[in-house]
Amino acid sequence: MIPCELVATKLLPVIRRQMVLEMVKEGRKQREIAGALNINESAVSHYIAKRRANTDGRLDKIVRQQIKSNGGEDSFALNVCKICKDLRISGKLCIIHKSRSGTRISPEDCKICLSKCV
Repeated sequence: MIPCELVATKLLPVIRRQMVLEMVKEGRKQREIAGALNINESAVSHYIAKRRANTDGRLDKIVRQQIKSNGGEDSFALNVCKICKDLRISGKLCIIHKSRSGTRISPEDCKICLSKCV
């Protein structure tokens, strides 16, 4: 699994869920959240009920920290890009990639996340 595939299949749903949960804490309505994230209201409901993007909790914690450090003031797409870039630069995406893909390459030796597209 390449890092972009990991982001699309594993990380993006967790980012969405964590952003939904933050917006709920702010008192925003499901319709408003759906519009802001460009998803439907039933998806918002599933994220709130944790029926989507279930993880072991480690990824949730990492994403929650990234969302809070980014301030959440930008568009959803821009937040996703910032989170992904920060995770790649910090090496945390390599750790997630290794745990999800079963690769035997150590994060120190893996350079795929630090390619020129960073």
